[in-house]
Amino acid sequence: MSLSRPAVAFGGLIVVGCAIAAGTSAAAASNLTKPQPLATVTVGKGFKTSEPNCYNGGKALSSAEQSACQQNAAKADAAGKLPSINVRPGDSVSVGMDVKMAKKGWDAFTNGGSNGQAVLASWTNNSTFSGQTRASEVLGSSTRTLLTVVSMDRSSHVYGVWYFELKNRAA
Repeated sequence: MSLSRPAVAFGGLIVVGCAIAAGTSAAAASNLTKPQPLATVTVGKGFKTSEPNCYNGGKALSSAEQSACQQNAAKADAAGKLPSINVRPGDSVSVGMDVKMAKKGWDAFTNGGSNGQAVLASWTNNSTFSGQTRASEVLGSSTRTLLTVVSMDRSSHVYGVWYFELKNRAA
């Protein structure tokens, strides 16, 4: 049996229509009124994508909002509720940033590494990719390392913060 071009095109429309409907339903179900910018952590062939832990619709976060964000993230971390991904020291780790947030600028760092803080992306703008870093350079000595991704401009106005847990599978 062969498919004609109109049948294939119609089938493609159905798939695209279903994907749009599913995306709209997911946004409605999560009470989102606007799409949230995403950050992605890639480890080897796996990845974890997340919405920001702290975001104010594209406006800069106040000092009070940033403080509350850190407190809420600490609670989520203690409860094991941060987005997490398994990492082995031989893996490569990279971070991908939403295009709109990348235009403002961003950086990414962990509370691991030999100095107690390891940088995956030093402040950069217009780049959506951190480059690959050897996991052994960014992991802490415990089983968990916190990865923080911050969108901020040159004036240090913070627009979004993402937290990820790197689960060290060799510790």
